[in-house]
Amino acid sequence: PLPFAGNDIQTCETIFELEGINDVVGSSVNWNVVLGDDVSIVTPDQLSTFVTVSGPGSYTFSIEENNEGCIGTDEINVTVLDGLQTQITNIECN
Repeated sequence: PLPFAGNDIQTCETIFELEGINDVVGSSVNWNVVLGDDVSIVTPDQLSTFVTVSGPGSYTFSIEENNEGCIGTDEINVTVLDGLQTQITNIECN
């Protein structure tokens, strides 16, 4: 099988969705963390699942598709950017 983990993602959010596509209808799937610390995959055995990460950084996930013992994998890279921070100082209007 040739699963598709999706296109690489850039986001400012620490909660995001992974949406995989399986190659063989009825095969089982499993999401895994390849790179990244303090990561939670809500439903790793589903094609679409939400992921929570601890903060900004680079993360890599793989989806593994199992069709009666035949295994295929694909990876997706997710970059979580630092959120924009704004600061307003005193503004005086005349």
